[in-house]
Amino acid sequence: MEEKTDRDKMILGLLEFWFGDVNLRLDQFLRSKIKARPDGFVDIASLCTFPKLRALNVTPEVLKAVVLSTVTAGSEVIEPSKDGLSVRRKQPLPAPLPPGSTTVVMGPITSTVPHQKIKEMFRHF
Repeated sequence: MEEKTDRDKMILGLLEFWFGDVNLRLDQFLRSKIKARPDGFVDIASLCTFPKLRALNVTPEVLKAVVLSTVTAGSEVIEPSKDGLSVRRKQPLPAPLPPGSTTVVMGPITSTVPHQKIKEMFRHF
């Protein structure tokens, strides 16, 4: 079995964050993509247009390999389609936050800041 590179781990971390409960309570764009298909899958080609993945020069082929590796990595958040061309949450969508809910915005954050670093900054909240 191939060992994951730091880049692959970063990509998987981004996917797990984006498809995770915290993000999907606010992310109307990705929620709409998930709801667009009855099976909840989102095409990896669409995900490759996300700025953080574009900044990492992630191609659909690279993303497919990372998505398919979630089977062996045992991701608790996402699962690939059988052909590896799309990905979905393992659990049903969480309820969105009610209107007027408070969110924290921080910036500027460049696309090179690792997702794990951002998570560490907010771990006490």
